Amino acid sequence: MPLGLATRLPPGVGAWLAGAAHARMRGVNGERRPSGVPGQRPPFGSHRSHPGDGSVRRPDGVPAPVVVLAWVHIVLGAAGLAIGGLFCLQLWLVPDWLADFALAFAVPIVLILSTVWFVPGLVGGIGLLRGKSWAHILIFLLSILMVFIFPLGTVLGGFGFVALVADKSPSGTK
Repeated sequence: MPLGLATRLPPGVGAWLAGAAHARMRGVNGERRPSGVPGQRPPFGSHRSHPGDGSVRRPDGVPAPVVVLAWVHIVLGAAGLAIGGLFCLQLWLVPDWLADFALAFAVPIVLILSTVWFVPGLVGGIGLLRGKSWAHILIFLLSILMVFIFPLGTVLGGFGFVALVADKSPSGTK
């Protein structure tokens, strides 16, 4: 223990801290704990398995780029449904003839986007996180649609292609 810290602590606290650190590293009877004891947190970074090809995977075998792709689709799907729903609700609550006119155009657009894009993206993202093979196909099809939405959709669609084609997990389409 550094000299400066030991002089500031009350008597006995430094020994207690050193004993607590020693107890965390040792078992009840003083034996050294193995690193794989159930209930014990593994060392930082050891939860990642390296299959030998340099890719980082979760314990269930889903590669990190697929996890990122899944979360992107979950966030975009949920945000699109929320924003579209709130926009239609706002137009519905405004007592104006212009709002009724705008609502007649907004509701079909939101319904079409929800049916084609937001709900499948949300469901597909959740399926990717769970390692379902049908989710790979669904997100791949959404990535094809996304490529045509320049510029951000092109980047996200390309990332979806690369992440799903490079996926060699057991639940993947390969």
